[in-house]
Amino acid sequence: MRRLAAALVSLLLPTLSSASTVPIDYTDMWWNPDESGWGANVTQQGDTMFVTLFVYDDKRSPTWFVAPQVTLQPDGLFTGQLFLTTGTFYFLRSFDPGIGTVIPVGRVTFSPSSPSDATLAYSVGGFEITTNITRQSWRTDDLTGFFIGARQGVWSGCGPELNGKVDSPATVGISEQSGQVQIRDVGKGYTCSYSGKHTQAGHVSVMTGTGVCADGVSRFLTATGIQVSPIMFSMRYRMDQIGTTCVFEGYVGGVREVQ
Repeated sequence: MRRLAAALVSLLLPTLSSASTVPIDYTDMWWNPDESGWGANVTQQGDTMFVTLFVYDDKRSPTWFVAPQVTLQPDGLFTGQLFLTTGTFYFLRSFDPGIGTVIPVGRVTFSPSSPSDATLAYSVGGFEITTNITRQSWRTDDLTGFFIGARQGVWSGCGPELNGKVDSPATVGISEQSGQVQIRDVGKGYTCSYSGKHTQAGHVSVMTGTGVCADGVSRFLTATGIQVSPIMFSMRYRMDQIGTTCVFEGYVGGVREVQ
């Protein structure tokens, strides 16, 4: 029994190692809106995902598959081995680790095409399944608040007056009405205002609109990975000056001011 328990642990818990930095966190509930009833739960730590698939077998009975070590590949995909597991009947009061089984059934690949969309491919018993998935949303975050933090990023293709890295303490004020967001970002020697439509994408959100800084130039804004909580706000964003090569890419965020 102890040997089986040890085997389960070794298969289901990824090897602890130093994780490389991945710029996008894909942790979320994922689904295909045209195929309601099944989905994928993705939990990411660094360059490794734990993926759970909740699907149905040929008898229409609910079935779970797990992939505890889906790792980042050089081409940007995540892939790993897929298992079918069994265990103690949920109604029993005493858990028996000795009756569990872990059966390798194939592989799973998570291929992101954007911060909020991906292709999921997995194989089970000789069957190959490939489908498009997106983050599942069931509520919209309220971004409003005042935050104290920092902005960091790089201007490029803009000329010597802008080009280079920026790293500054910042205060960020956010207001929102009917999905339209106004963000005022004030730091050392700069003030930027970002405005646009806020759309929820799973546990994060995205925004498209305009960004205007101290030079008064209106730039196309794309913000992804926007997160807000009772204690913090953060977003990754890019501003493109239309018709030029001038681009800013960076991050801004901070802790919520205590009222």
